[in-house]
Amino acid sequence: MSIFTKNLIKYPGCANLIVDSPKQEESNYILVPNPTKGYQRGVISQQVALKYKQHLKVVSMSYNRPNPTQTPIKKLMLPYPDNYVLPEMDLLGFMPLDKWWNTIYSSKFGIDIHREFAGGNVSLEFGSFGVPLIGNINLDTQRDIFPDLSFEHYDYEGIEKAINLLIND
Repeated sequence: MSIFTKNLIKYPGCANLIVDSPKQEESNYILVPNPTKGYQRGVISQQVALKYKQHLKVVSMSYNRPNPTQTPIKKLMLPYPDNYVLPEMDLLGFMPLDKWWNTIYSSKFGIDIHREFAGGNVSLEFGSFGVPLIGNINLDTQRDIFPDLSFEHYDYEGIEKAINLLIND
């Protein structure tokens, strides 16, 4: 952004909420906050979570393909056009914002490994609630909030070590 302006503002977060006290109860699931679609890497996050989950459940967002007759795009060619389900994974549908925040807060940690990324709201939301998020080191909000949990999208060894640490420590 410094190419376009000299007046940069670092926004503190979209959730506008901060939890002052740590969780009192143990969480039993890993949250993959994004659905599996062709241009996102939800499938990688889900596979990694399932591979190293140990005794925890894996919960992910479902993706329902838009109806091409109800959208301006007549043909949506996504590699995973409907709900993509891996064994031992629970899918969540769209929910009100307060329920979404509770889902984040109730998770043990999140995994959001994407090659492409956008505004960084996922890392802001997890950070607001003090819930660790493993994510892409090239995303400013991820790197600033979770520097020890930020990796290149292909660094599966580092990601695996972080998952094991978060589960066991």
